[in-house]
Amino acid sequence: MTSRRFFLALALAAGGLPGLQAQEPVAPPGQVSRAGSARTELERLGATPLGARAALLAVSQDPVSSELSVDVLLRARPGVEDALRAARIRVGTRVGQWLTARVPLSALPALARTEGVLGVDLAYRAYPTVDSGVVDIGVAGLRQAIHADQFEGKTGRGVIIGIVDTGLDFTHPDFVEDDTKQSRVLYLWDQTFNGNVPGDVGGVGFWYGHECGREALTTGACESRDAVGHGTHVAGIAAGDGSSSARHGTTHAYTGVAPGAELIVVKTDFSFGSVLDGVYYVFKRAEELGRPAVVNLSLGAQIGPHDGLDAVSLILDALTGPGRIVVASAGNDGLNPTGTMPSTVSLHAEGAAAVGDSVVFELQVSPFSPGPWGNDDLAFIQAYFDPNDQFDVTVIRPNGTGLTLPHGAYPRTANDVAGAIRLYSGTQAGDDIMGSGFSFGGLAGDSPLHVAQIYLGEWTLGDAFPAPGTWRLVFRRVGGTGPGTVDAWIPFSTLNNAVLFTRGASNRKLVGIPGGARSVITVGAHSSRTYWTGADGNPHYFLDGVPTGELLAFSSPGPMMDGRLKPDLTAPGRVQAARSRDAELDIRLIDPDTMHVLFQGTSMSAPHVTGAVALLLAQRPTLTPDEVRDILQSSARGDQHTARRGPLPNPLWGAGKLDVPAALAQVGPTPGRAVAAGHAVADTAASSRRGTRVPLQLVRIGASDAESLSVVRVGVEVSGRDQGFRLLAVLDLDRDGAIDEGEPVAAAGAPVALAEPTYLALTIPTRAVVAPMGGSVDLILAADVSGATPNGDAFAVRLLPDSGITVGLATGRRVAFSGKDARATVRTTVLAADERINLSENPVRRAELTINFPETARSIELYDFGGRRIRRLAPAPEDRSARWDLRDARGGRVAPGAYLLVVDLASGPVRRTVFVEP
Repeated sequence: MTSRRFFLALALAAGGLPGLQAQEPVAPPGQVSRAGSARTELERLGATPLGARAALLAVSQDPVSSELSVDVLLRARPGVEDALRAARIRVGTRVGQWLTARVPLSALPALARTEGVLGVDLAYRAYPTVDSGVVDIGVAGLRQAIHADQFEGKTGRGVIIGIVDTGLDFTHPDFVEDDTKQSRVLYLWDQTFNGNVPGDVGGVGFWYGHECGREALTTGACESRDAVGHGTHVAGIAAGDGSSSARHGTTHAYTGVAPGAELIVVKTDFSFGSVLDGVYYVFKRAEELGRPAVVNLSLGAQIGPHDGLDAVSLILDALTGPGRIVVASAGNDGLNPTGTMPSTVSLHAEGAAAVGDSVVFELQVSPFSPGPWGNDDLAFIQAYFDPNDQFDVTVIRPNGTGLTLPHGAYPRTANDVAGAIRLYSGTQAGDDIMGSGFSFGGLAGDSPLHVAQIYLGEWTLGDAFPAPGTWRLVFRRVGGTGPGTVDAWIPFSTLNNAVLFTRGASNRKLVGIPGGARSVITVGAHSSRTYWTGADGNPHYFLDGVPTGELLAFSSPGPMMDGRLKPDLTAPGRVQAARSRDAELDIRLIDPDTMHVLFQGTSMSAPHVTGAVALLLAQRPTLTPDEVRDILQSSARGDQHTARRGPLPNPLWGAGKLDVPAALAQVGPTPGRAVAAGHAVADTAASSRRGTRVPLQLVRIGASDAESLSVVRVGVEVSGRDQGFRLLAVLDLDRDGAIDEGEPVAAAGAPVALAEPTYLALTIPTRAVVAPMGGSVDLILAADVSGATPNGDAFAVRLLPDSGITVGLATGRRVAFSGKDARATVRTTVLAADERINLSENPVRRAELTINFPETARSIELYDFGGRRIRRLAPAPEDRSARWDLRDARGGRVAPGAYLLVVDLASGPVRRTVFVEP
């Protein structure tokens, strides 16, 4: 069902690589997808009654009512939301004048009549663009592992990396902190099924999908899965800590670019409306945390005017800003003449004509097997030209017959459905595009270009599938004062063989959306390897003959239609990174450690830059998209491979190859930032006998990449019951979450009578506790207890980030912890295995005695040694402790001396002598 679906090609060949043999050259996954092997998603969408509409547009079917809906992007005045909701239109992201929305087809007329709606654009579908590259980009020497999966140096600590993709295997060890077992993923929003919807995030009510927080991700309770593996791989390149490879005898072989960053993941349904919702969601969650964020979009489409003025690009421009950066893959649609790759066909064609002459393009439809639904065999072409030019548009079939749409008043349409041709020409798109009889009435974007849209094949029921052979597109210039140029793309085809231009083919202007947006950092791909070893134990090689360091054949070149340089730079595009356990992948692509897998594509180059941006934001959180682009481009490097294409910058390499050390050198010193996270200690029960140190909470204080930080104060709220509670901060040198002999007490508070939530602050001497630049330090907050803690009671401690203070060792600046309040609870016990009761002290020197027992006590009585009962206590059946305030039944304080205590347990009475001292 697919050929070049307007995708940045999924570079993993999930269904296997045909003809792959051990020790034989291997067709690179990006190249194989060109021949039609990356078909799964379009087959799912196209081979249904929804057919090509669902595969091209973001069409969905309600599982209950079966009603069809389409995602749209709206330009609208403020306050229009209520009217849209009244028309059963579900509204998503609102940024400036832009809205994402999901519209039932039956509500389209209401949308057209809604006052305040200024423009509507269809939300087309995106698709994923599919050793370690960290050596190539210079990251390896910028950080070092100091313990398990902990690093110091340049790590991206304090920055959020957003991944909007096919999901994430959040159980993969590269995304879990080995010592605390906490997930490094803060949120995962799965847009593909409804469950625990996110609700209000940053003022927008997200009414669909399923959201998992860090607790569910840590415990494995989240239901989301990455069955494709693309998102997991992308996340591993950007931020995987590489610890899983260490378990197989290799030390952090596949560590990502920013292993100190934390993740927010959106598993998208690939509607551009949903993708934009995902970007908004990541930025708003990061804003709640007070953290900078960079979002990776390894996806896209060859749709639209390629000038950055489409609705998707304009919305992304509105979403980005200081500390809010988007990185996108350039696409896998190039046919760069490198190695053995051909350069005579393309998804893009271009030409120019004088008045009276014609621009002629030819495209080849290879023989294909028609789909089963009668509306699922379609090739879609878009052609753009200057609005000051006038063209007649003609489509000629392989048998020589055709259909012409003359220049005239716009918009204009012509249909020959029996001949498998539909034509549209105008300055607005969407006329009758849904087959609903409704014209959308105007693009929401700002592009001035004129568009001709050509549908070859089955668009609605009753159309004919396109005949195999050579089709001709003739643009006869009949007038006008413009440049006379025509650019055409084949964004989409559900035919099961490639549909490509032959005549007029051009290997230019192939960076689509979202890479064409002005605010987006767009990344091409160069080769970082020529062979690999698979889990089958054999070496495998790429067939395309592209040497290490050379531009990859499929990397989409620029420039944009408006002349802007794209891509911005390149990064490694053949990478081994985290493998999803839920993805069925060819064993030959899987690394021998079984935890990582080889994919290729600009999908893989983009997260290298995403990780690099995280490193930049860790040093200067307020960098803008333009500042980030300037830093990356001015620091990019050239070499003998880039020189083959002429001087830099150019539309193939952009400014050159990513060079992270050089980029970081351009970001001057800034004050460090501290990110604190509290975790429950490993043991949830602990002794509370006198003199016992009860671990309450592990606090990890991480320093950003800017400077090392000395922790000088930690503030917490503690609740529980103890007459002489002392708070301690113990330096956890081996990071095992336990208080071991020889681990120093960094600070100790004064004893307090703890009975209700109490704020306590510990002052720590300067340099006693230091979080290294890009690294972290662990403190265990512990209770030095008096022994008067009731059996079965609990201490709860809440880390208050704003009360934690650090001092930058380079700048001397005092910085408060960032992060959310963190809570931990520890239940205590004071009875040894052979004890039936336990006393908080004996002799009793305090104002009261705590009596602990392991089972129901029917009564507790105290007698003097004259045999007289002086006090009777009646604990509740669920109590496991009681307190005697050293008073008799009349309320008077008892005299010093010896008393008999009788505790009537369910298993029989227990007697003890209690001594009360003056």
